[in-house]
Amino acid sequence: VSTVKALAFYNATCLKSVEFPLSLEAVNNSAFYGCTGLTNVAFGDGVVRLGDSAFYGCSGLRGLTIPDSVERIGSSAFYGCTNLQQVHLPENLSSVSSYLFYNCQNLTEVNIPEGVTVINSSAFGNCGSLTEIDIPEAVTQIGNYAFSGCTGLTALVLPEGVTAIGYQAFMNCSGLTEFVIPAGVTEIMFDTFNGCTNLNAVTCLATNISAQSATSGWLNGVAATGTLTIAKGMENNWTPNSANGIPSGWTTDVYGFKVKLADRTADADNWTATVGTSTTAEPLPVGGLSEKDAVTLNYNGRLK
Repeated sequence: VSTVKALAFYNATCLKSVEFPLSLEAVNNSAFYGCTGLTNVAFGDGVVRLGDSAFYGCSGLRGLTIPDSVERIGSSAFYGCTNLQQVHLPENLSSVSSYLFYNCQNLTEVNIPEGVTVINSSAFGNCGSLTEIDIPEAVTQIGNYAFSGCTGLTALVLPEGVTAIGYQAFMNCSGLTEFVIPAGVTEIMFDTFNGCTNLNAVTCLATNISAQSATSGWLNGVAATGTLTIAKGMENNWTPNSANGIPSGWTTDVYGFKVKLADRTADADNWTATVGTSTTAEPLPVGGLSEKDAVTLNYNGRLK
């Protein structure tokens, strides 16, 4: 047997366990759709493809280890597997398909393989028990609704390579309190954080983005008051107003840190701070520094 045909075990609610032979290469679309009694699936190492909705609504599944031989998992493959708790995804995946784990309400542990570049629409939608997830460095796009309804998420770090954040990508992630938008992002869609009612600190490191590419309303539905920290040089792009999508109760700050030369000494005027070749007296606001930048403090007087 090399394939399980589409709809082969459609709504076979009495099916409890499946063990695939090593010869099996593909599980086709909706092959085990609605098999609510299925509690165990043992994949063979020869499987390379799982079709769309292959295990849709298999609410009896609790854990899955998908072998690294698998190169493609279709959309909605595990949609509505409401008792699924742990999943190991194969290392050969290049994307997380649309609706892959949608409404897997008890999912608490899942890996995203290092080679994944795109997390597609609603991939983890309504996974309310998911509290954390590591997004690999290769990811460049977060699709529409990708993590919408993940109410248990308390922290999420996007890699530096992300360029686009989709429509309502993090909607109703009410556990988030802070968020960092990487420097490479050029597009943020409408209602990205709508319903993130506890989100009150957003840092946007992007310098190739403005009100035109971050659609108005991208910060709809967040905490009434908060702080948007922006990259140096972007001050004119991010004033709090409806056109820029920033709530009126929020304030803006410039990313980086401030060096304030000690004013507790009688000769404070003799201190200067140097960043690269620029020298300034206190206070010194420094924004957008990289890890290689350095601040040097110099004393030109006599210590007392």
